[in-house]
Amino acid sequence: MMPMSDEQIAEIRRRVADSNVSPREGRYDLSPLRTRAEVFGYCIEVARREGWDEVEVIDALLMVATPYREDVRDVEQVLRSLGYTAVSDHLKKITRHLSLRPPKQWPCLTAPQHDEIADQSWRRRHAPARH
Repeated sequence: MMPMSDEQIAEIRRRVADSNVSPREGRYDLSPLRTRAEVFGYCIEVARREGWDEVEVIDALLMVATPYREDVRDVEQVLRSLGYTAVSDHLKKITRHLSLRPPKQWPCLTAPQHDEIADQSWRRRHAPARH
């Protein structure tokens, strides 16, 4: 299996966005898979069944899915415990090149929750007086 180019990845994403076919009607039904590790493991098993290089298949998945560093670390640990050594070694090697997950809350970009608003107003009413 040849490495995928950026143009091929863009084409895949465009076709998926343009298609009117539901995921269940596709060639591979991934709906029963619940975790990232399950998706990665399934892709490895398909690659082995088809005679493809499993590391290249996972590279293609990473290019299309663009996961965060922490997610790939979690997947790498699960796959290593299941004996997928080649893919686990590859994931460990490339993890540092992936993006970090942004903080869970960016105050300037998220709407405040009701309890946060109440907490702020309580602080203002009970704050020491400034002179």
